[in-house]
Amino acid sequence: MVVFLTALTQIGGIIYLATAIGFKRYTAVRKVLIGSTFYIISVFLIVPLFAKLGNREPLPYRGKIAPYTVFTCLLNRHYVNTETRKALESVSQKFNLQYPESRIFYLDANFPFFDGFPLLPHLSHSDGKKLDLAFYYKKDNVPVSKSASFIGYGFYEGPTGKEINYAAICRRKGFWQYGIIGKLVPMRNQELYAVDETKTRRLIQLLNEASDTDKIFLEPHLQARWKLHTLRKIRFHGCHAVRHDDHIHWQIH
Repeated sequence: MVVFLTALTQIGGIIYLATAIGFKRYTAVRKVLIGSTFYIISVFLIVPLFAKLGNREPLPYRGKIAPYTVFTCLLNRHYVNTETRKALESVSQKFNLQYPESRIFYLDANFPFFDGFPLLPHLSHSDGKKLDLAFYYKKDNVPVSKSASFIGYGFYEGPTGKEINYAAICRRKGFWQYGIIGKLVPMRNQELYAVDETKTRRLIQLLNEASDTDKIFLEPHLQARWKLHTLRKIRFHGCHAVRHDDHIHWQIH
């Protein structure tokens, strides 16, 4: 349990262990209540203070930059370094000049402490410089803030018959994990949802223009379909990762 909670939230294992030892004479229910209370207090009041010592800070909880789901914040997966946050805020200001009614929704970022600490299942979200951003969507041709996926991952904008299908290519090469998220995440009324290509494309362009941007990961068929082939910071992430036609991976220098 300690290992699981540490891998999931970074601090959960420590709180679980401290509660189990410090309140060992209490009933299981009271331990859960005490541990949960201390965990929530830590997430919103204590962790942000100590994270600053290592140049990490949480992304906003609400406003023009917001989490796709509150669980991202509850699990401490919304931390970036100061440079990444400032770069995102700059992109957000430019984006909102064109789309004042829209917000940038983030998915997984990094944990609050220690470079190199893995943010599973990601391969590289471990230094405060990486951030996943959600696509924009329409439901019945009306702009909405969420897709058919409740976590933001797994609702793929797959290739057409004429486009290169890296999901199939990677699967044939034995990379079974490449499209696994789409099989694990429940979808609701997915036939009603579609990517808002115009807004998503504009966000990618602004990310590419940011001077701090190092790389953007996007599935090659979307780069071609959305005519983003001239943007040199867009890369193919490789078959060892997972599909990137359901979100934008952005990282700074």
